[in-house]
Amino acid sequence: MVCVDGGFSMQSFWSRYTNVVRRVAVGVLLILSPLVYSGCGGNETSSPNPIPSATQIPTKTDTVLPAVQRVSFAPGEIVSVDAASLVFVDPNSGASNGWVIPGTTEALDFWVKDISKDGKLALVDCVSRRGDGKLIPCGSNDELGPRYWYLLNTETGQTRHLGSLSSPFVTLSPDGNTLFSLDKDTAVFEPADGGEPRYLQLPFKVNSTPQIWSWSPQGGAVAVVVQHEESSGATGVSTILFRLDSPEPMRLFSGEATIGWAPDGASFAVASSQSAIPSQSARIIAFDADGRQLWDAILGGSSENLRWSPDGNRLAIQLVLQTSSDPQADNVLVLDVIDGKTGAPLFRLLGAVACSGEVWTADGSKLIVSDYPYRGSVLVDPAVGAFKALQMGVEPVPFAAGFGLTGCPSETSTTASDTVANCLLNLLTGEERTLVTFRTEVAWELPLAWQFTGKGIAFVPSRGGHGGCAESVGPQPPLEFRYPPYG
Repeated sequence: MVCVDGGFSMQSFWSRYTNVVRRVAVGVLLILSPLVYSGCGGNETSSPNPIPSATQIPTKTDTVLPAVQRVSFAPGEIVSVDAASLVFVDPNSGASNGWVIPGTTEALDFWVKDISKDGKLALVDCVSRRGDGKLIPCGSNDELGPRYWYLLNTETGQTRHLGSLSSPFVTLSPDGNTLFSLDKDTAVFEPADGGEPRYLQLPFKVNSTPQIWSWSPQGGAVAVVVQHEESSGATGVSTILFRLDSPEPMRLFSGEATIGWAPDGASFAVASSQSAIPSQSARIIAFDADGRQLWDAILGGSSENLRWSPDGNRLAIQLVLQTSSDPQADNVLVLDVIDGKTGAPLFRLLGAVACSGEVWTADGSKLIVSDYPYRGSVLVDPAVGAFKALQMGVEPVPFAAGFGLTGCPSETSTTASDTVANCLLNLLTGEERTLVTFRTEVAWELPLAWQFTGKGIAFVPSRGGHGGCAESVGPQPPLEFRYPPYG
């Protein structure tokens, strides 16, 4: 039985490898409980503190974010609501339930920025749509104006306005206990339960909203790639480590970079994401949790996606090998796998594409990539050097061994033309099972992003395009294993 009627819409599933933008509804977050939950990396056992009652947004236009209302859908029922929503789907029963903000339209919406790893707490941002179609902070005519951030308790539906935080950059720690913001020359750690914030004065001015950051799994530190301006007027880009237990931020790496924490939180890696000629100037450096360097290795090109294996012993890095100083020349895509303890190369997958998202299967024994011409995914077994073609773009589910997340193929889908179904794929047998179906008739052209939490999968509609390394290169060589030295 549907508790709230309406005409919700959603896009079809897009391939993460080619980053094809398809249709998606605005304002939907979908968290799926796992088929089998055996835990994730790290030792997070704490849960978020209780969230006070909902608070109105104090905007210049007196815009109010209404209190959320619960919605529910019976097993097999199409998910269809007419406002900004968070819908939780149980893949075992097929039942759905969650929250909707009644009355929200194209003029007012909210955007989910972060979700705690246990799925109980979400950081959301109130946005409105200007006359020219741009999304801006509620109550403002300036897309750079103060932001209005909220914490939403996904169990109770209660929200709390974070009145002390108006920076364009705010993020929630994986354990749900800490908020971190960065604006101009100040960084702030603030307890998510509303406790006393701690301010850090920066030795530079932040020039733009950070796009790359990564929390330690336990939430005690966050590494951020920052564009900054020194007091001398010089500008640059640096990776900065901020720790809850330290008053001093640490500069670790110069230049554009990607970041990835090991599952146990004891170390993390920072890899150059700038094009490099000669390629030997692109590097990856590993640090311990206190920012002390552990090892330093040369990369063959700029990095696009850095993923640790579940046991923390290996790193998979998507690289773009720039073969010429000519910017129009075709670059080569490879996935390098290196030793997470030493940085030593283990093997290379020539022609492999994994520009974003998870790469390792839940048990760490296999990888999922794509290959040119990007018609689907490939299951890679390094133990025997084998490849297995999959029907569609698939991302491995880290909490459910042997399963991947995919869109249901149209030839096997029984849904109507105005709906989109998402499937779980058994990687061993190839069997697909429909998880949930969405109504799509009023979808906006926005990409679909997702993240994996300790309790399931979170589908998060985002505000802009995904881009991706596969869009910037030409035809690629056939997928094959290479072993060091690569030459």
